[in-house]
Amino acid sequence: RIGDRETLNFLTDEGLIPNYAFPEAGVVLRSIIYRKKGKIQEGESRYDTWTYEYERPARSAIHELVPEGYFYAGGRRVQVDQIDLNVSEVENWRFCNNCAHMALAEASDPGGVCPQCGSPMWSDDGQKQKMLRMRTVFSSTSDRESRIGDDSDDREPSFYNKQMLVNFHPEHITDAFRVKSDAFPFGFEFLSRATFREINFGEKGDSGPVVAIAGQQMPRKGFLFCRHCGKVQKKNGEIRHAFTCTARKQDAATNLTECAYLYREFSSEAIRILLPVTTFSGSDRKLQSFVAALQLGLKRTFGGSIDHLQTTLADEPMPES
Repeated sequence: RIGDRETLNFLTDEGLIPNYAFPEAGVVLRSIIYRKKGKIQEGESRYDTWTYEYERPARSAIHELVPEGYFYAGGRRVQVDQIDLNVSEVENWRFCNNCAHMALAEASDPGGVCPQCGSPMWSDDGQKQKMLRMRTVFSSTSDRESRIGDDSDDREPSFYNKQMLVNFHPEHITDAFRVKSDAFPFGFEFLSRATFREINFGEKGDSGPVVAIAGQQMPRKGFLFCRHCGKVQKKNGEIRHAFTCTARKQDAATNLTECAYLYREFSSEAIRILLPVTTFSGSDRKLQSFVAALQLGLKRTFGGSIDHLQTTLADEPMPES
């Protein structure tokens, strides 16, 4: 399939040339539509199949192409029912309960404190979670079930617990400015490199283990799928394995499923702005007004579209506070 792709698209996805408007590889949905044949001859397949591929930016795929999520395209509605584990390995990550620091469990020191804020909970077993970076997902749907009409195209939105974590090293702060006033703490700094990870912790709700990450404690349900073939476990507990799955005939449920969070990751330059807590704390309206004013100022200054510039909010703990 590489030969069928646009050359620039392939080179940017592989990181060989920069792509400023799309700085991270997209997520591919491979949709398989099947229909049972009326009459078959000996040696023929019992089904006709059609395969369609759709690619979405990772920033939208993190909530559009999740397990059991519905995707609409070409007059069809299909449901994601499998994750390609050949290109996405399940990874063990360790999270800090207090700040945004996170690291691969194999590469971090489980016996110490958080290297960024010093939290002793860093070594707790509950802060070690499984994660999977989205790259390719599958959907297998019958031709009849996939078709939608004008009267059945009612899309029910799903809501997920998502969190953006920002990490950078102090040596990447190249310039910094602040207002010389103790009564008005305001400043900004330029980061030559920062790593952004947006994590989808599963559907919102009261179910799931309660985990504290970056100062936010909430139920994080995660996603269930077979650790061997990647088939998604249904909400009613039903799971369908791929025909070639080695766990297809096993009975122990604990050996069949993997509960993991989904994430996307990219690196970029960034400007970090310090906002006065007394002014913005507890007022989402003031915060969004500030972001809107900032975007309007950038748009007027550069005289063009700034849709490629994104903003996110990051809370950090202060020493002894």
